[in-house]
Amino acid sequence: MHKYVLTALQQLKSTTTFSGNDSVLAILKERGINNPTLTTRGINATANTVTGEYDDNNKMPVRLTFLKLSDANSNAVIPPGSALLGKIEKDKMPVYDSVIVSDPNDTTTKKVLNQLKNLFSQIQLPAAKMKLGDEYVYTTPLTIPVGPVVMKMTMSVVYKLKTVTDSVAGFDLTMKMNFDIGMDSVARKQRGNGSGSGTMIYDRINSFPIKDEMHYTMQMAIENKGIKIQVEMTSNALHTYTITKL
Repeated sequence: MHKYVLTALQQLKSTTTFSGNDSVLAILKERGINNPTLTTRGINATANTVTGEYDDNNKMPVRLTFLKLSDANSNAVIPPGSALLGKIEKDKMPVYDSVIVSDPNDTTTKKVLNQLKNLFSQIQLPAAKMKLGDEYVYTTPLTIPVGPVVMKMTMSVVYKLKTVTDSVAGFDLTMKMNFDIGMDSVARKQRGNGSGSGTMIYDRINSFPIKDEMHYTMQMAIENKGIKIQVEMTSNALHTYTITKL
């Protein structure tokens, strides 16, 4: 019987550098592909999560509705009102089992929602008691489809408790990532890594984070048909929540 209003902003900048076979580089130049290629992307999202009452099995319904999910140019990624439905067992993470779309033939929105649903299902946050100055390391494996390839990532986040009051707790965050990219037969499996830092404010009364900010970089290299592709990405992400009781 609570509503959680999320506002999320993310900026992603990437630099892609090509090297290797001169003839391939010449073809890229003829096609107007800059070397290096600079790309800037962004996400602006607002979403409501509403929870119901517990049933006899200690489960409550949950509905996550996207009010807005747009890119840096204000183009909608999915239509407003698209949603995920599921249930939450007491003291556990939500399990989403259904998607809601305004147009039954909108396969793109269904795909995005199902990818989010599958990603959420991989996240399991443990409970931990901490005192001021303590550190807790949370490590989780993630499998993320990226276009035609699948990225298998292991992400570790160190939470260090820096401040505590009766109502909130403040954490410093340190993140590390390692990932493999499964490619087809024309390229070998490639690896990448990343690191970052940030902060989080945790609402002790509602047992939920109300603000987190993360800055991180990732690097990866792919070799394919005589050409090497190096990618470096930097990201700045900010999530804030407003929590109200229904």
